[in-house]
Amino acid sequence: MTANTATNEDSATIAESLKGRSLKYEVIYRALKQEIDGGEFGEGDTLASEAQLCERFDVSRGPVRQALAELERQGWIRRQAGKGTVVRASHMRRDELVGTTVKQLVAVINTSVLSPANFLAFELVEGLNRAAEGAGERYRLNFQFHRQGYSHDSLSLPPCHGLLIAPFTFDGMRSFQQLAERHIPHVPVVSLYNQVQLDHVAQFYVDHETGMFEATDFLIRYGHKRLVMLSEPAISPGPAVLKREAGYRKALEAAGLPYTPQTIVKVGLEPVMRNTIIEHLLRRPDRPTGLVVAGGVITRAVIQAIREVGLRVPQDLSVVAFDDTPEAAMNDPQFTVVRVPLRRIAQLGMEWLVEAIEGNGSNRPAVSMPLKPELIVRQSCGPVPGNGNEIKVG
Repeated sequence: MTANTATNEDSATIAESLKGRSLKYEVIYRALKQEIDGGEFGEGDTLASEAQLCERFDVSRGPVRQALAELERQGWIRRQAGKGTVVRASHMRRDELVGTTVKQLVAVINTSVLSPANFLAFELVEGLNRAAEGAGERYRLNFQFHRQGYSHDSLSLPPCHGLLIAPFTFDGMRSFQQLAERHIPHVPVVSLYNQVQLDHVAQFYVDHETGMFEATDFLIRYGHKRLVMLSEPAISPGPAVLKREAGYRKALEAAGLPYTPQTIVKVGLEPVMRNTIIEHLLRRPDRPTGLVVAGGVITRAVIQAIREVGLRVPQDLSVVAFDDTPEAAMNDPQFTVVRVPLRRIAQLGMEWLVEAIEGNGSNRPAVSMPLKPELIVRQSCGPVPGNGNEIKVG
């Protein structure tokens, strides 16, 4: 089948969409993907030419080419010299893939420039690549990245035997749960990093709450009572930070220390605002003696603010940071950190997925395994200034 026509009603809807907030290529992409996924095209059918698509959508070639490039990247179409744009069978069922030699795995990862998700995503990608190498040549791992705020409709997958999802933000959580629900009947699904509310999905996730409890308790055992946790606004990463805040509160309560809204300071998303908030906190007469940093994205701002104010670590201020970022490791002195076991999570997720595929189906009982972060003790923590307390271990 070859198609380059649309009804008057469809044309009006498309034209109205193109006038709205959606980027032009996104509207074209969604329209073509819906037609392919809805069965209007079969394997090997040819799409309309670029010129015909430009006329249909009343746009220049730029948005058309961008939409086609995205469809090709996701496996819906392929370009063939002399034939044009050809549709692939992207909506294959699992049973149609059983006979293939190489097993296709897809990992969908959530990233955002406003959160530590980029740093964590790189770590997770490295861990999954290593785990895929260990699974042998029969498995091929493909990555897709979903940026915060992008349309959920763009989360469509090429044919695969297994799916890994790694939602870092609330936006990713919602999108990936919808994605997993669509694929659970056909392929085994594994969720990494954050816990999701889905049955029949294997989960290997970070125990953020316990990790933050131990970090806070570490400072308390040094004698620190004036503690502040630097956190991120709820509109940023979301699920992990909320769990970390809960662990911080529990540590204060266990030590008999008061918890008030002022013991958690929400820093801004914009770097200058973030630095200003932290500097203001450290210049106060009643400034904290111990600082708990809830996410790796804040660590650089903390380092800059400490230098700007002129405090010494750990003589004037003790610091524990979540996420073992390069900034934390290269600072002088090095920051004590809570290291998230991303490589281990990737390994366990890949092993479970391969075993589920080799066991011929997604009926293998799903597991839900929290993995506790590791407290890496370095040089950024010490007794409260002036009281000479030594840490009470045990």
